[in-house]
Amino acid sequence: MRKDGMTFLTVMVAVVIMLIFASTVTIAAVNISNNSKKNKFATEIAFVQESVNNYFDKNNEYPIEESVNVNLASVNSNDKTQFESEENYSTNVIILYKIDLSKLGKIEVVYGNGTNAQDIYAVSKTTGKVYYLEGVQVSGTTYFTLTDDLKNIINYVDTNEETITKDGISFIPSTLEWTNKPVSTRVLVPNKYTNVTIVAKKEGASLTFNVSDSISIDSFNEYIVNGSDSSKEEGNYSILVSYQKMDDNNQLVSYNQTYSVTNFDNDFPKLVLSDKQEMISNDGKEEYRYIRVEEQSDALSGIKYIKYERENISDEDAVIYFKNNGIELQGDIIEYDKNTKYLTVYIEDNAGNYTLVRKDLLS
Repeated sequence: MRKDGMTFLTVMVAVVIMLIFASTVTIAAVNISNNSKKNKFATEIAFVQESVNNYFDKNNEYPIEESVNVNLASVNSNDKTQFESEENYSTNVIILYKIDLSKLGKIEVVYGNGTNAQDIYAVSKTTGKVYYLEGVQVSGTTYFTLTDDLKNIINYVDTNEETITKDGISFIPSTLEWTNKPVSTRVLVPNKYTNVTIVAKKEGASLTFNVSDSISIDSFNEYIVNGSDSSKEEGNYSILVSYQKMDDNNQLVSYNQTYSVTNFDNDFPKLVLSDKQEMISNDGKEEYRYIRVEEQSDALSGIKYIKYERENISDEDAVIYFKNNGIELQGDIIEYDKNTKYLTVYIEDNAGNYTLVRKDLLS
């Protein structure tokens, strides 16, 4: 005979389903909480980093108070790599400097309020990196600085950053600005990596640029790529670093990292002027004289400005003169009157290369 109501098996199935649902909701809630925590910390430390960068640019010094000795001995080995670009990293004691937040203007922070000795933001004079010494723990990782994954969360781009780090290998170019001088690059390779080879080749050519022998600096080996070869050939180039290191299974594995220098430009910008042009007004009383700029171009760094002067400026004086003087070209027409003897037109690109064209208007 069938009795009304749920059987024991039915009740157990319902309980199991409810437990699975509850655990799923809990996991989802934890993930949301962790992501929110990471996002909040990433946003704040990125703001502090940018504020410190701006302060340094304006004052040529950091907004700091006293120095702080940071002992890394108790920090998890994976988390400790966040400090590996600092001097004396291998000794487990590095020197940072407490940031005086009041010097950065009126800013409000969740972290770094000084509630304890570790609840502070500090900056490295060596790298310019900002650290939060107490760290923020999320899903087994303690974040002390603006790591790559935190940058990715908030789409952060550091315009002041000249150091590019890939798998612990730092590439530090002499400049990131456009230049017509050879760009050298410091390459810092952790000394725990073995069988390291570095090759630098000129873009679009088979030329190999000079790479110095390694110099040991703390926990790194430093190499210098000079940006030219033995015959003084210059240009943009790519660096290939090949090395071996132990993986998570304690196996020796080979890796490659690449970096490209693309901000060298020693090509002159192109400037083409028309012949003298004259127009007479309809009533025949007024003459209109002008030169047309028929072509202005620069394939790499781009044109910084085009200026002109209605007089004869020599090659020796042109760069200094047009840096602070001259008339900046608007459009492509340069007018002059019948008393003008010479016209000098100067074009400069963003790397500092220039072309000078002079016109004798009386000939």
